[in-house]
Amino acid sequence: MSKATDKKKSQEGKSGIHGIPLEDRPRERGLRDGVRELSDAELLAILIRGGTSKQSAIELAKSLLAEYLGHLDLLYKDFIDNIYPSIHGMGDVKLVTIAAAMELGMRATRGLCDPKYGTDMSQASNSLKIYDYMADRLTGLSEEQMWLLCFNSQNMVVHSNRILSRSELLGDDEVRIERKQRAETDSRAVAEEETRLRLTTPIRRVISAGGYQETSADVRVILREALRHRSLGIAVVHNHPGGSLTPSTDDDSFTWRLYEACRVVGVTLLDHLIYTDRGYYSYFDHNRLTGR
Repeated sequence: MSKATDKKKSQEGKSGIHGIPLEDRPRERGLRDGVRELSDAELLAILIRGGTSKQSAIELAKSLLAEYLGHLDLLYKDFIDNIYPSIHGMGDVKLVTIAAAMELGMRATRGLCDPKYGTDMSQASNSLKIYDYMADRLTGLSEEQMWLLCFNSQNMVVHSNRILSRSELLGDDEVRIERKQRAETDSRAVAEEETRLRLTTPIRRVISAGGYQETSADVRVILREALRHRSLGIAVVHNHPGGSLTPSTDDDSFTWRLYEACRVVGVTLLDHLIYTDRGYYSYFDHNRLTGR
């Protein structure tokens, strides 16, 4: 039997990545053609790097995608909630590598939307731009969050932050009940207590799960942030993890209270967006912010 025949049979017997010509393998194709030309499975295979004795990196990637019916957004949702699928041949190192790469992609998206990199945010009333700006912060979250965007006189974002409700700032446990009661009637105590808790619990800057009925975002907290950054206009954005684009009664009540409070202190409420992974609801677009 000739050497050429032996080589051909040898290649036919190979499976997985070794059965693919070198120039057509994901890493080589990415270097040659650019990563944008690769499929989702090929991109994941590069991150997975090595396969097992039974499955190649590409086959492992396809198995991972199959767990989420081919939807990368569903995979990302699990990853940001620290939920990792059980795939034979994929340990924690491979999975966290993929999670890290997906998170970098989301942060890069934020960079592209950041005004300091040239993105036009001059029209603050453009709800789509605000929606895009918030994409990496709110996409895929399983619990509700509220964010505040502060704008200057040129309608550029000068500050953005998650808003912690006053009930969270002051706490609900028995140890803090006395402080909370004192703070209710002493504005100075409120400021001192919020400052103390911001310094001692810097990570807790998110509205807890359950919606506004349980932890309503305090209008005073929002206005304090807005005035501290000398904002002429603000927009608030909160997510509906369940995907509903219909404002609740609590959403409407909160928006009205915030609008009235902003009007008193001379700050313009530019918009209130309800964010979902598949779209958004804008109070401004629906003409539900009056006096503008």
